[in-house]
Amino acid sequence: ETTDDIFLFLQTFVKSSSIIYLISIVEAVISLIIQGASTNLYLKMSRSPEKITMTPFIEGFSFAGRSLLAGLWVGLWSFLWYFAAIFAMALLMVIFSLLGETFLILAGCIGVIGAVIILLYKLYSYSMTLMIAIEFPEVSITRALDISKKITKGNIWELFVLELSFMGWMFLSIFTMFIGVLWLEPYMSMTTINAYHSLLKDALKKGIVKVEDLSPKSTTKEESNEENEKAIIDDQKSIESSESNSETNFDSNNDTNKDL
Repeated sequence: ETTDDIFLFLQTFVKSSSIIYLISIVEAVISLIIQGASTNLYLKMSRSPEKITMTPFIEGFSFAGRSLLAGLWVGLWSFLWYFAAIFAMALLMVIFSLLGETFLILAGCIGVIGAVIILLYKLYSYSMTLMIAIEFPEVSITRALDISKKITKGNIWELFVLELSFMGWMFLSIFTMFIGVLWLEPYMSMTTINAYHSLLKDALKKGIVKVEDLSPKSTTKEESNEENEKAIIDDQKSIESSESNSETNFDSNNDTNKDL
């Protein structure tokens, strides 16, 4: 009877774990699709001085495939860096363990801090991938991630501080029973979109990213390439005209929230 009970318990546990795992996958998929639709909405809002309806949000569901691919690609690279950081930390602890228990504890602390820094750096490097994938549908997901790394290089600390500036508002939302998050979430999203615009424009001006990087790699007629380049140039001009405050928003958001 004891063996049967154990077997029944394990069978029930496996089934429960499978259901929980399946629910987690479904939640992740839905979250990525909604995030893609929201990104499309905020991108349209950031360019248009006129009132925006929910149409761009609904249209954003057409990017469900790209949102999922972007999430999977970013998730894969994040996992690889997570595994590499854990492996490096374990190796460091093994080496320092030969020197004594004190050095083992020191190695553990250094390893954890180093792993967190590496993971945060990579996550911020990949943070613009979805925006690029949504704004430039012809750009491949792999190229979108490469462009994200290029435009965020040298700006990781600024992005980190920008997110820290939201902490005060998050803390205050607790006193509103988190109702304030309904206003805070759009504010955070638009600020991130403005940061994206600022980083992309700066990268285009400095030549870090070229117009060709944002156009599809066409093997057909030369006219197709010219049309693609013209469309991207016009798009960037529209961003500059309608987002004249994007660069100042990115830099000033930190200053306006320092009081918190």
